[in-house]
Amino acid sequence: MLGDDGLCMVQKECGEKMIPETCRVYPRSLKNINDNREAVCSASCEAVVEMLISKDRLEFCFKEMDEKYKPEITETLPLDPERLWLSSRDILQDRNKSLYDRIISLGRLLSVDKTGEISLDILLNILEKLLETSDTLREYASDVFGRYRGCVGDAERLYADDFDAFKKNYPKWEVYFENLLINNLVYSSFPYCDNRITKKEAFYGVLIQYELLRLICTVYTRNKPDKEKLVDCIAAVYHLVEHTAFYYNAYSLCHTYMDI
Repeated sequence: MLGDDGLCMVQKECGEKMIPETCRVYPRSLKNINDNREAVCSASCEAVVEMLISKDRLEFCFKEMDEKYKPEITETLPLDPERLWLSSRDILQDRNKSLYDRIISLGRLLSVDKTGEISLDILLNILEKLLETSDTLREYASDVFGRYRGCVGDAERLYADDFDAFKKNYPKWEVYFENLLINNLVYSSFPYCDNRITKKEAFYGVLIQYELLRLICTVYTRNKPDKEKLVDCIAAVYHLVEHTAFYYNAYSLCHTYMDI
């Protein structure tokens, strides 16, 4: 219910008191994890994306929270979530390795011994299936399918060339993606993202999240590489990642299309 200016029509026409609690809290996610209250922001909000990619290195703070904000979710997780979370963060912030290699190292932490090869064709199939759970990415995905499924010649080579151009246009892209991934680890209570999958299986949600960011951002900013377009497509990716059963679906699709 947004107007042409992107603002909420309910609040504009009826006043702030008429908007529901969910809208008052968003983009914050309030949780009570093992009796510890957490507030994490969703990267489906463009303003949050702008803040995340403006940071050189993501850090978190501990402070007293306003009691008027009640946790939306209360969970009791195994005794090691903090240790796993800190280890995962440290792995993803090790800039002596490429970001992809850091993600593979995260898999090793969770005892993933076989990642599987994600070809462009497999990634396009996974994206097509994920669109069934969310319409937000459809506009961006149509550009992707038109670029690679509609190309004449070697689509993998074309994607590699496009990605090289993306890296030149956004030289800090690994920092951006690193911060986004780490923020999502806390947002999703990684690796306890979905009780239908194991810690090991949750790894594939991080891997596919990275691959989707790379694919969507590469194509959508190709003709106009500016920060605004980058922020828009990142937020669209996180509408899918953070507001659907993404981790469960990502693992299920990897199991279907890849040798894992």
